[in-house]
Amino acid sequence: YPSYEQYIMALDKGWHLAPTNNQDNHKGRWGNANDARDVILTDNFTEEGIYEAIRALRMYATEDKNLELGYTVNGQMMGSNISAVPEKLDIEVSVYDPDASDSIAKVEVVVNSGKVAYTWSDPAELASGALTCSIPAAYSYYFIRVTQGDGDIAVTAPVWVGETLKLG
Repeated sequence: YPSYEQYIMALDKGWHLAPTNNQDNHKGRWGNANDARDVILTDNFTEEGIYEAIRALRMYATEDKNLELGYTVNGQMMGSNISAVPEKLDIEVSVYDPDASDSIAKVEVVVNSGKVAYTWSDPAELASGALTCSIPAAYSYYFIRVTQGDGDIAVTAPVWVGETLKLG
């Protein structure tokens, strides 16, 4: 599967895609040899509902099997396109891991070329699971990267704003 760096390179080239995570093992434990998961956000669990959520890129990839993550920009869910560029972006992130032994160490807003535009790292704020910020609309895509205390990472699909500045 593509690496984090390849994901950013594809986004910088103007591709609209969501991250995925999986495993490659030869142990005969396909599907549960590790905790890597793709998460599709939908309320419609029919085949068509799941495919519609995938087409809308309402997805995130995680190395933690039960991390829950939500992300909006100006009320638009991950995978959305905001065509008219506003002055500022109101970002909301919800993050929760039900395992008492897991903690959230850092949550970042990542933009073009992998630059970090905003970071939440205050333990009390992270423990609340409800994160907000307002930042200028200076880039063409914004996604969330969560780093847990044990080093597990989760990455969301972006929200695209305006025209994508294509690099490479």
